[in-house]
Amino acid sequence: MADYLKFWFAKFIVEHGIELLFITICLGIIAVLSAQKWLRQARCKHGGRLYETQACEAICQQCGKNLGFIGALKRTESGDDK
Repeated sequence: MADYLKFWFAKFIVEHGIELLFITICLGIIAVLSAQKWLRQARCKHGGRLYETQACEAICQQCGKNLGFIGALKRTESGDDK
């Protein structure tokens, strides 16, 4: 009877080990992709190459970062302190 229980316990441990390995690999891939995007956005100067969405948000064409409300961005670029 003890061997029977050892088998099922070992099966349980191996199955959950495989699941945890799969989840770890997926999270690792997601972390690498996110880090690449974050680094690209952090190094970008956002210089002049912007487009505007229908929600009036400025998006950098080079890195894809949302720079916020286009009106506020234009005011800060023109030097208006209001």
